[in-house]
Amino acid sequence: EFITFMANALRNGVSANDSQIRSAIEKHIEFMGSSMEINPQGFAAQSRFLMTDDFHRQMLESQQIGLSYYICFAAENYMAV
Repeated sequence: EFITFMANALRNGVSANDSQIRSAIEKHIEFMGSSMEINPQGFAAQSRFLMTDDFHRQMLESQQIGLSYYICFAAENYMAV
């Protein structure tokens, strides 16, 4: 659900700084926290990894070109605030 939302947001030109994106990231971190220990810094680090790892980047980019970079940038913005 999170990846689909982010792909649609990117397609529709929603800024990575938009409150909708921040809310989606917050909910995603909460969801991930139910099965693993994660915080905004960990999510940003995971996003950077997914962007730089060929397999994971291609998986995201197959859904929407630029998606791995968009998620990484949004995660880093979320962490910074």
